[in-house]
Amino acid sequence: MNEVAELLKVTPQTIYELRNSGKLPAIKNIGRVLFNVKDVYAFIGIEDEFTPYNYRQLKLENKKLATENDELKQKIRKVTSEMLVLVNEI
Repeated sequence: MNEVAELLKVTPQTIYELRNSGKLPAIKNIGRVLFNVKDVYAFIGIEDEFTPYNYRQLKLENKKLATENDELKQKIRKVTSEMLVLVNEI
């Protein structure tokens, strides 16, 4: 509760009011007042773009780019070698 109040820069009483009005849902039936991080972020307008699915997609894209980078490096080495041969022939 206090962490959420600090994050939002409001008093704990304001957090209770937000919870009681339904604007900031709390996790129920645990004996304490806790909030889901995603609900708090959504309340303040921060979207969580790193869902498990998005994270997997990001990893796949990263792997694809690494492969493409390696291919480009090989092509650069080949062209550089060919240029050196040409320069030595002149």
